[in-house]
Amino acid sequence: MMQYRLIKTAAGHAEIQSRSRPLSRSVRNLLLVINDSQPVSYWLEKVQGVTDVDLQHLLDEGLLGKATAGSPPVTAPAPSPSPSPSSAQAQGPAPAPRPASPASPAPATPPAPPAPQALDPEVASLMDMVRATSYSVLYDTLNSQGKAELGLVGGFRFVLEVERCNGLSELIPLAQRFLVQVREERGLSALRRFELALNLAAKPA
Repeated sequence: MMQYRLIKTAAGHAEIQSRSRPLSRSVRNLLLVINDSQPVSYWLEKVQGVTDVDLQHLLDEGLLGKATAGSPPVTAPAPSPSPSPSSAQAQGPAPAPRPASPASPAPATPPAPPAPQALDPEVASLMDMVRATSYSVLYDTLNSQGKAELGLVGGFRFVLEVERCNGLSELIPLAQRFLVQVREERGLSALRRFELALNLAAKPA
């Protein structure tokens, strides 16, 4: 019975961390668990797959050594201590790296405004009449023609738009949009009906 006791050497502790030697799994397990708390025979029974030959190999490699009475245990080298929170706080946070200033982009050339769409000549002629009329005449004409040309639902929505206009300056653009729409959807006859309604509304009662 092998009653002597073994301890890990400094090389043994280093091997546990680095795993640089070609040790079998069972032999590495023996190196990992063995200490001088029990005799060698105890560890050979507890670790499966190892023999006294494996134990001698660890001794020959200098990974284990015989423990002597009063010899201090060899401990694994301690990792470098990290700075304590108090010392880190005293030093203050490390200054953040200053980001590189991005290159100023070249000023973008603003896109050219879209060219105004040319009005149909008939619409343009009617718009001259619209600009020369009064608010009340244009208001009445748009209300009557919106209901007549755009149908029940479309006419109702158009009347609401007329009501939201604040003055002649807002009615005129709405009149132009209306004339362009009915010219496309209902043809030249719709423009003639609008012209007639505008003239009738302009006549004194």
